[in-house]
Amino acid sequence: MPADRSGTIAFVPNIGIGQAVHAATASCVVHVHMAGEGGAGNANGRNVHGAAYADSRSWCYAPGGSPDHERRFCSDLCGVKRATGTMRVFRIVAHKDPVDCGPPPKPATVGDRYNLAGEMVLYLSETEESARIELEGKTGPKWVREFDVPLDLLNIADFVNVGEREFVNGAFWYAERVKRFEPDTTYEFSQRVAGLVRAHGFGGMLVRGALGEYLNLVIFEPATRWKDWIASPVRAL
Repeated sequence: MPADRSGTIAFVPNIGIGQAVHAATASCVVHVHMAGEGGAGNANGRNVHGAAYADSRSWCYAPGGSPDHERRFCSDLCGVKRATGTMRVFRIVAHKDPVDCGPPPKPATVGDRYNLAGEMVLYLSETEESARIELEGKTGPKWVREFDVPLDLLNIADFVNVGEREFVNGAFWYAERVKRFEPDTTYEFSQRVAGLVRAHGFGGMLVRGALGEYLNLVIFEPATRWKDWIASPVRAL
């Protein structure tokens, strides 16, 4: 959709995450959902339509953030279902020496799509090929490891099985596109979205990949728990 995109987003939140979540979740009901189960908008490759597209774009490109959109997003999080079951996932790390493929320690963590600098996050993908795709542009030696993650023990928000016309779906459509496909954008919007999900009490997110038909798993603050999920030795690619 053509649009004016002059300048760079300066996403300066003007409402605290805690305030937005508290205002929207006073009577939140928890839903449980199996990852990959049927429902609207389930085909790989996120689609978004109508008002959800327009409203999400307005939030993404709001020059100073948008408290109204944030409150709406937090309210809609009450209806997001939790992923359950165990998911086999892959992680690839580019490094000159063999590595354990775990998350970097907090002091070494830089800001990425769904985390601020200093926030420990484990990024995983559903296949080795999709993990390779996510590492686009990285050169040099690469190392891969497989993990079996117990989704139902981690309170993982399922953002895959949401309706195409839902605002939450639109928000993630843009969160997955910033910096890759949306001109003059940074990770500030996607980091803000993830921060609201964290504040809502979720331990991670199941989301669609932006570069093909695959799923990614994002786990907040895995600490050392990730070592319990190891399903294979590290191997070179």
